[in-house]
Amino acid sequence: MEQYYDVVREAAPGLPGYTVYRPADLTGSTRYPIVVWSNGACAASNDGHLYFLTQVAAHGFVVIAYGAPDVHSSPGSQATEDRLKRAIDWATSPPGRGGAKYFNKLDASKIATMGHSCGGIDAIWTGEHDPRVKSVVSLNSGCFPDDSTGGLSGPLAVCRPYLDNLSGPVLFIAGGPSDVAYPNSVGSYERVTAVPAVFASHATAGHGGFFGSAGQTVQLQAVQAVVEWLDGTLNGNDEALSFLVGPDAELGQLSNWTVESKGF
Repeated sequence: MEQYYDVVREAAPGLPGYTVYRPADLTGSTRYPIVVWSNGACAASNDGHLYFLTQVAAHGFVVIAYGAPDVHSSPGSQATEDRLKRAIDWATSPPGRGGAKYFNKLDASKIATMGHSCGGIDAIWTGEHDPRVKSVVSLNSGCFPDDSTGGLSGPLAVCRPYLDNLSGPVLFIAGGPSDVAYPNSVGSYERVTAVPAVFASHATAGHGGFFGSAGQTVQLQAVQAVVEWLDGTLNGNDEALSFLVGPDAELGQLSNWTVESKGF
């Protein structure tokens, strides 16, 4: 996507505990696709993902992230059934709930769920249970490959069946063998058969590299992969999908990246 907007990060009006990342100028006629986000560790702070989410919003998406903007650290929790559903309900509610500035600015027909690590399970769960979701992005995440629960409860413990009934295509991005969730990502991609899917991995990024520790180049490559995916699956831009799909996928030609796809 060539467009690049200035971005505002603000509390979601009428939705306590959530942050909106959005293009700064809402005065035009554009209605923006919606991305709802759950953080790593399912924590109630999106500070650790601020740069990544800002970059996604800068390409013409409204990102609604779990966690208020003034919460700078938070203990982890577990995946839940309604964390992302609340954000979708807010974004698709009758005009006015999100405040006058959002009137006719959100495209409720173009909704994606996205999350990192534990938050990726939120994205998968909501992508299976909510037909309003048209695309799913799972970063450094996935279901336990052997149907074990890992001693956890809730959606994370019974994740694998959700992969059989996703409401839209799914992108898995992993950080290579050093990523603690790498087997989960691989196993989840292999499990998906009913919808198109992409599995991309950077060989050395690890579990948190896309959010800073692997360096800005790798981070921006991951951002581009997500943006091209959202442009393709929400906006219908087949050219954007060529970055990830097919034998000549551009992402796979970048250093340390591999990518495969199915169902397209």
